[in-house]
Amino acid sequence: MTHPQYPQHYPPAAPAAGYGPQPGWGRIVVDCSYTSLSFLLAATGPTVMVDGQPRGWQWGATVIDVPAGTHHVHAHTRYMGQIGKADASVPVGPGQLVTMYYRAPLTVFSKGRFTGAPQSAPGMGAMIALVAVPIAVVLLVVLIAILAA
Repeated sequence: MTHPQYPQHYPPAAPAAGYGPQPGWGRIVVDCSYTSLSFLLAATGPTVMVDGQPRGWQWGATVIDVPAGTHHVHAHTRYMGQIGKADASVPVGPGQLVTMYYRAPLTVFSKGRFTGAPQSAPGMGAMIALVAVPIAVVLLVVLIAILAA
């Protein structure tokens, strides 16, 4: 099992002979992760849906066999409802393995991110603003108090 913050950046090993997708089918691997700054998400988990059907509920790689064609893949994180929603259209050919990476956001106000390669967590600007603005206000109040004295 891989740690969700350090997902495998390669597809999982191919299953043993006879355990691959059916003829005419392909496979989507959805690798879900979050950053250590969002450590509370470890207690929740993502929801992965393919063509409107729930297919996965855990951090890390979820392997999903699908018929060849284009599929709508959706993921969100279960935390105070649904946060970090992300969608992608994924074309899959017969016998093809397609790996998609879902990254949960840093804040509940940001969207998640779905790409074909590992990525950084979305919402860094919002996180900086949530931290920097209160610090700036406190420093401003202290500066005004010093100047007024």
